[in-house]
Amino acid sequence: MDKLNQWLRHLAAIGVVISLIFVAVEIRQNTQATISASSEALTSQSLDFFALGIDSQVLAPALHKQKIGAALTPLEEHQIRRLRYLSGSADVGGYGELLDG
Repeated sequence: MDKLNQWLRHLAAIGVVISLIFVAVEIRQNTQATISASSEALTSQSLDFFALGIDSQVLAPALHKQKIGAALTPLEEHQIRRLRYLSGSADVGGYGELLDG
């Protein structure tokens, strides 16, 4: 009987250790998912805020002026730089031809 109790205690201890490992893995995965979601939300908010600075009344004529090779004002250049930043590259969103002139 004493041997049986010893075996049962060992099995219970092993079960507790396995449960703790499982909980630790779950907590780590949850933490990584939370960090990822927070980072994505922050990036999205930053880009939204940055996009608010683009004035389509300035940008549309600036893109046309750039395409035909006309001189741009500093504000127009700034608006085009903002658009490049937001699109991530000159080819994203079909702006490649317009941005490259």
